Amino acid sequence: AGDDPSNTSAARTLGVEQTVEAQIGDNIRRALTPYLGPDNFRASVKADVNTDTRQTEETIFDPESRVERSVQSVRTNENSNQKQASTPTSVEQNLPETQAASTEGPQSTSQNDRKEEITNYEINSKKIATVSNGYTVTKMS
Repeated sequence: AGDDPSNTSAARTLGVEQTVEAQIGDNIRRALTPYLGPDNFRASVKADVNTDTRQTEETIFDPESRVERSVQSVRTNENSNQKQASTPTSVEQNLPETQAASTEGPQSTSQNDRKEEITNYEINSKKIATVSNGYTVTKMS
C-alpha cells in the first residue's frame, strides 16, 4: 500500500503546501517584525497548490533541411491517326470483278504528350518531450 501512486501524490502535495505556507509565513514575519515587534502580530498562511505532472511533446519540422529521398518520372507519348475509307453504296459493290471507287472519308490525328515528376523529400524533424513535476499556487489566504 506504500507504493500506491495516489498516496505518494497526496503526500507530495501536502509536503509542498506545508513548505510554501512556512516560507510565506517566514517572509511575512521578517517583513513586519522591524515595524511591529516580534510578539505584536500573528501570521497564518493557507496555500492551495496544484502538483499535477504535466507532460508536453512537440515535434519541430525544418523544411529548409530537406533531402531528396526519391524521384519518379513518367513520360507518356500517344499518337493516334484515324482514317475512314468511305466506299459509296451502289450496285457496283455487288458486281463481280469490279472494284468500286473509294473516296477518302474523314480523317483525325491526335498527339498527347505528358510528363509527370514526383519528388519525395526527407524533412528533418526534432522531437522534444518535457515533463514538469513542479507546482503552481492556485489559492492563498
